[in-house]
Amino acid sequence: MRRFCTLLLAVFFAAALLFSANIQASTDREQEKTKVGWRDYNGKRIGVLTGPLMEDAAKEYFPDSEYFIFNTYPDCITALLSGKIDAYLGDEPGLKSVHAEQPEIDYIHDRITENNYSFAFRKDDPESVALCEELDEFLTRCWSDGTMQELDEIWFGVDEARKVVDMEDLSGENGTIKVVTTTTDMPFSYIKDGKNVGYDIDLVVRFCRDRGYALELGDVDFAGRIPAIQSGKYDFTTDMNVTPEREEQVLFSKPTSQGGIVLAVLSSDLAGGATTDTESQAAGETGGDGVYTSLEKLAGKRIGVQTGTISGEAAQSVLPDIQLNYYNTQADAMAALRSGKVDAWASEEAVIRFVMIENTDLTMIKDKFDSTSLAAVFPKTEEGQALCDAYSAFVEELWADGTMAEIDSVWFGSDEEKKVLPDYDKFPDTNGTLRMAADTTLPPFSYVKDQRSVGYDLDVASRFCEAHGYRLE
Repeated sequence: MRRFCTLLLAVFFAAALLFSANIQASTDREQEKTKVGWRDYNGKRIGVLTGPLMEDAAKEYFPDSEYFIFNTYPDCITALLSGKIDAYLGDEPGLKSVHAEQPEIDYIHDRITENNYSFAFRKDDPESVALCEELDEFLTRCWSDGTMQELDEIWFGVDEARKVVDMEDLSGENGTIKVVTTTTDMPFSYIKDGKNVGYDIDLVVRFCRDRGYALELGDVDFAGRIPAIQSGKYDFTTDMNVTPEREEQVLFSKPTSQGGIVLAVLSSDLAGGATTDTESQAAGETGGDGVYTSLEKLAGKRIGVQTGTISGEAAQSVLPDIQLNYYNTQADAMAALRSGKVDAWASEEAVIRFVMIENTDLTMIKDKFDSTSLAAVFPKTEEGQALCDAYSAFVEELWADGTMAEIDSVWFGSDEEKKVLPDYDKFPDTNGTLRMAADTTLPPFSYVKDQRSVGYDLDVASRFCEAHGYRLE
């Protein structure tokens, strides 16, 4: 469920007040890096990707720190850039790509751990074991013939023209393999121009082409990968850190890449001097590049939008000559804005209202491209219609008695203590369980906080379920 009936919002642009930063010579940078080590961040606020690997590393190596758990790396990036955290744990190969895309983020090169990354298969399944052995033969050849070096140069390089994956010629003469991935895992697996790309995807496609397979890709959060292959729905998952705990659950292929856990920090930390908020605002007030005061000034510019939303279509209807850059999540689009890859970010007014609470370097153009009604979506069946009617009547009651205004003030406000929900998954199921689909990368409507799904949408849905005797899943 994405939004609710009668809630009228608008599509508009958010533009950043970006400040310029001097780029030092690489030799100077490396000398500065030696002054800062990852141990210096013990006791600071550390972002951690959900899952035992990163959580255990945080507890072991940063015992005095405050931890902030995130569902995706784009969420970690956004938190770091907005000042909510001081650093976050990440895999070195991925952070090479992040730094290339966003120079304001770097990482401390001294590895915290050493790791191999491999594809994971089902254990004790003869067909899965045979497929793993087939892939291992292919990987052995790729490591020896320079293919892995080529993949490294493409996906950790800066030439965007090379970062494409062509799946058109996969014959499927030997069947179809189903691979589950996480499309927020740059540079290994992500969405570019509406298509699956990345180091892992490129490698899988080359394997399929070599062995005569067609390919079907699935997308889940990182924590859902192992359950997805254990269920039998997928044949294997794209790369994961190889750990003893995971080896008890899955069968790993030979390494697909190598690296380790490192600490991502602001580049200014390594350079020895962060730009202050005052300096940042002063740069923006000068009217420098990246500051726009009207829609007309964005003509011909690069605009970031989330794949699957109507923002791009609405923007081009007013400014037909803009260049649209598509991103998998709103966090990706915001990160592209900050790094200068796009000049503005088109999204719904409500989303940016929420984002601006914690990101004071962002501002918005008040002019709107379009006004839209955003609503919850139900199956077009008799049962779905009945549920939709009941839900609509409930929402109308919430508007009439002022409850919707109260919900709005909570989720668009700055008081984090109010942003909690009851245990909706434990409501009495007098009339059964309602299963709700939500995109948890769309704050304030639906997002993950303290490892629970919360937000405006879930607040309304949980109130409906509690009032009508449903448990909410």
